[in-house]
Amino acid sequence: MAEDVKKAIEQYTTSLTKYLITAERCKNSHKETDGEHFHVVIDWEEKTYNKFKRDIITKIWKLKGQARDGIGRQYGKEKVENEEDMISYVLKDQVLLDNNIPNICFQVYTLEYLIERLNESYKKEDKYTLMDEVMNHLKIMPCNCHPIDIWKIQLTILEYWIKNSNKTITKSTLNHLTIRFLTQEYKYHQENDYEKILLFILGK
Repeated sequence: MAEDVKKAIEQYTTSLTKYLITAERCKNSHKETDGEHFHVVIDWEEKTYNKFKRDIITKIWKLKGQARDGIGRQYGKEKVENEEDMISYVLKDQVLLDNNIPNICFQVYTLEYLIERLNESYKKEDKYTLMDEVMNHLKIMPCNCHPIDIWKIQLTILEYWIKNSNKTITKSTLNHLTIRFLTQEYKYHQENDYEKILLFILGK
């Protein structure tokens, strides 16, 4: 958890060192750790980072890194060009309650500032996760039957979206979800359905 990373990092910081550590789990990468990984935003000089990399990252954590573009092994280090954007990015999966929750540690930053950055963050995957939820919901609803009732399908999508999201659903998103359902999830196609689906896709 973030607390373990914090203990290692604090060997190379003072009480004035600004840092934020978050832990998250993703679906499509970091398979060797079941998706778990950490983000660290820290105010270090290059020589401090190099010492931490030598003593902790390679010797204790035994991470191998990846060599890219003719450069030696790298460990996900990036120069921060816009601190506020970076803070928002690493907070994108978090829910801030206080400074004692296990997947977030920070110093110097205030909780109020982090909440502000969290509110500004936008998790791109959220939209698609909700879309997946909509598909699963449609599969078990009465609209998943023959004959196709596009109006009922769209009403079902709209109802679920309003109840489960604070984001506005647009006409294009509604149509996209309808087409996705009809072409990927709907299992009762009959020959005359294809023309109805095509006419809907074409907006006729």
